[in-house]
This record gives sequence, structure tokens and C-alpha cells, in this order.
Amino acid sequence: MKTGVDTVLGSSNGSPEISIPAGAATGQGSLSVAPADGPDGRKGWHISLAGAQLTGPATIRFRNAVTPGKPAPLVGFNENPGDPISYDVQSHVDGSDVVVTSTHFSNWFTDGWDWLMGWAKDHAQKMLSATAGGDPKCDRESEAMASGLKVTSGSGDRVKWCVGKSPDGSTVLKVNNSRSYGVSLERTPGLTMTRRGENIGDGFQKLIGKITTSPSKPGNAVDILGPGETAEYRLGASASTVGVKVDPSPPAYLATALWFGVQTAAMAWSKVGKVDLVKISEGMDALDCAGGLQSMSTAQVTSAVAAADYLTTAIKTVMPCTGKVFKKLAKGVLLDVVAVVIASTFAWIAGGIETAINGIKAAIDTATIMNGYQIVIRPPAAVSIIPGLPAELNGKWCTRGTPVAAADQLGRPQSRPLGPFDCFVAAEWKKAIPDARVIESHILAGNHDGFFGADVPGATDYTMCLGPYPDDACPMYAQHALRYFPAGVAWDCTKAVVGPKYWPRCEPDYTALHDPSQPRLVTIPNHQQARNYYDSRPMYRVGD
Repeated sequence: MKTGVDTVLGSSNGSPEISIPAGAATGQGSLSVAPADGPDGRKGWHISLAGAQLTGPATIRFRNAVTPGKPAPLVGFNENPGDPISYDVQSHVDGSDVVVTSTHFSNWFTDGWDWLMGWAKDHAQKMLSATAGGDPKCDRESEAMASGLKVTSGSGDRVKWCVGKSPDGSTVLKVNNSRSYGVSLERTPGLTMTRRGENIGDGFQKLIGKITTSPSKPGNAVDILGPGETAEYRLGASASTVGVKVDPSPPAYLATALWFGVQTAAMAWSKVGKVDLVKISEGMDALDCAGGLQSMSTAQVTSAVAAADYLTTAIKTVMPCTGKVFKKLAKGVLLDVVAVVIASTFAWIAGGIETAINGIKAAIDTATIMNGYQIVIRPPAAVSIIPGLPAELNGKWCTRGTPVAAADQLGRPQSRPLGPFDCFVAAEWKKAIPDARVIESHILAGNHDGFFGADVPGATDYTMCLGPYPDDACPMYAQHALRYFPAGVAWDCTKAVVGPKYWPRCEPDYTALHDPSQPRLVTIPNHQQARNYYDSRPMYRVGD
């Protein structure tokens, strides 16, 4: 080459074409291109200019680098063969060529996306065929079983569990989802999740907040466990028989599709750096990638093949949103052109997933995919603290929120701390009043047979005597009345007590404070001396 003369070195045997405009170099020398080795076995081209100096932008054109139907490759460079490749390069597609403008020559590479498609296909197939996670470990397992617990469970290796004791002595159940896709875990009252994320990290939790789940029975709760995830549950000291059922479900498949998007984005990002899975999950939540899936959450999936089709559709729905998330996260971190190239790969990958999953449909084992798995724990029989009051009412029960006392002289409501009748703790009552006992209990049938004519079928009214009096001669001032609402039994004050033969209205009316999905306890006043029925605030179990 010579100063002031355009120089073009044509492509040969796949090498890039190099163009140096007149005025972009000084001196007289030679331009050459030779094969170069890069990290991880990559193959590229070493471009050198001997005897002259590049002083302006040159053009590097990679001929036929774009394959029809595939995203454009990234273009990158390094200075030495062992150095990491930098892809922070301005490039553009011109027909089937990828063109770069640069002010320096070094080792140059093009990287396509077949590796990412291969990873995605393999990962998608493993979701429906491979196991994940491992056996959870519980402390003090032998001590827990020696306490009289009886545990029964299903068979198979798709769910693993253990039972032990926590440092405070409470019973702990750990459950591992040993599948490579998400599942729904439905748990009964008496089991509280205390920890999750083992084997999967915190990113999965960020995805599932907007996914709707519905328990099969009122009072139960549903958790979505990620692939290989272990969750820990605490068994309430006063809980009766408790259990969990682990099942594949449409909401869990949707969570799996979102998580697949997160993992794919992380793999794509690995080409240009590193990003935390939590950040990707937060990005997907911010763009509401789950919103496009909500219409699918109530679908019925009853076979392994249907599950595979459903998951395929969910992934194809998620991937375009994943591309948008990638571009948003890359803003200000990567060149826009690089972010756009990478983001374009996600829709392309979605098409390959369908082919991958279709290829294993015939091999999917319906039993391992669709069958539910149950774990049932039966604690030793609990002992009633107050004679006649069921052990399930042991523990601490309190009203929710700050109670409001009567208004002051200006009509302003006055808040106050919880008082003695805003909580009920059987152990404290028994300690303060050793003679406390139930002298009468009645399961309400629904014909206004409750205290003061209340009509609450399914609830139970208890009358306690709080002194050393005969059961049939306990004075009213020594009595205390409670009403227990099991989960599923609602309270509507107007429907329960208002009528020509009963009360004109409820004042106050605490119907809105009742959550029928939870057990509740209510203190009933010994007297109703006002014109209207005086309702009581419900108490919920808050401790053992």
C-alpha cells in the first residue's frame, strides 16, 4: 500500500476483505491476513500492516458471514491469542456480509449462535427427562422421629424430603423438587415456609410473584418450587396432621418457561461478560413477562405430551420478552448494536425449542411427569391445655391490626395497643386461672342456635367457667364465651344475626375482618345490652 491510494485486500479462503481509504494510512508497506487461533478453540484472522501506519478508519468485511434464517454473528477482537475476545464493536449487516469499521488491526473473529441454540435445545430436553437437585439434609432427624411423628409419602425419586428439628425445637420438613422443571407444592394449614432457594438461588423467586395459583381446598397455600429447588417448612407446635402434595401444574410450567428465559439470557450474556440471574429476573418482572402467560394459567394439562406442548408454547411466548429484557439491561453497558444483535437471538431460539421437545415426546414417562406426590406428617396427639378446649385452639390467637377504641369528645377515633381481649392464649389463661375449663360446647347447625341467636353453620361455640364453681352453677360473671371458625366457614354479621326476631343491625360490624380461608377465634361478650348487635373482631393464630 501507499499513502494517498485506496487499498483493498480481497477475501481469500474465507478471510475478511480489508479496505483502507486514501488518507487513512501513512507510509508504504504491506497489508496481510493470516489464520489466527483464539481462546476456547476459536478460529479467526490476524490482520497486520507492515511498514506503514493506520491513521484513520479501515473497513473489515466478513463475506457471507450471515446465514439465512439465523441471527447475525457477533464480531470481536483480541490483541494476543490467549486474551479474552472483546465484542464491544460497531458492526452492521450488509446483505450477507458483516462489516466493521476499525482504527486498529489485530486478531478478528466472528461468533455465530449455533452454540446457544445447542445449549437451549439440550436444556429444554433435559427439563422433561433429567433429574435435578439432591437429597436435602435435616438436622436432628433421629430426634424428630423419636418424638412420635409418623410420616408417610409417595414413591419415586422425583421428590426427596427429610424431617428434623430446628434449633428452637420445632419440627422442620425439607422438600426437594428433583425434577428439572417447576412444580406446585400445596400445603395444609400448620406448615409455614421458613426458607427456600437452596440449589437454585434467589432469581427464581423474583419471577413467580405475578403467577396466579389456587389451592384445591380453602385454607391451603401453594408454593411454586423451581427446578432442583429445596424449600423448608416449619410445623406449628399445635398443628394436627399436616401434609404437602407436589404436582406439575400450568402455573409451575409458566414459571419454568420464565426461568428458562432467564437462564438463556445469562448464557447469551456470557459471550460479552457476566450478569446476575437476579438482575435478569428483576428485569423480567419489571417488563411483566409473566403478563403474557396469565391467560394460560388455568389450562388443563392431563398428559405428558400435553405438558410438553404446553411448556413449548410458554417458552415461545416468553422468549421475545426476554430479548426486550436483554436490551434494557444492556443499555449503557454494551454498544446498542451489540445488544440488538444478541437480543435478536431469542426469538430464533424459540423456534428451535419446539423441534427439540418434539424429538423427545415419545420418550417422556407419563407417570413421572403427571403423578402427584404426597407427604403426610402426623404429630403425636396434642394435649388440651384447658380441659374441654380442643388442642387445635392451643397457641396464641390475636386480632389483626391496631384496635380502635371509642372516639374522643371531638369524634376522633382513638387507637390503643392490644388489650387482654384482643388475644387469647390458652396456656396463659390456664396459668392465671387454674380452674379454667369448658363447661359447654356446641357445633352450630345453622338454625340460629349460636350465642345470642347467631346463625353460623359449621362454627363451634364454647363456654368456659373461670372459677371453682360447679359446671351447672357457674355464674355469668365467671364465664367466658368463644366461637371457633374453621377454615372455610365464613362470617356475615348481617346474615347471621339481623332479623325480626333478633337484632336490627350490627354495630360495629367486623365482617370485613374475617378471612374465611383461615381459622379464626372470636370472644363473644357475656351480655348484649345495646339495641344493636355488638360484633367482635376475629383473632388469628400468630404463634404456638
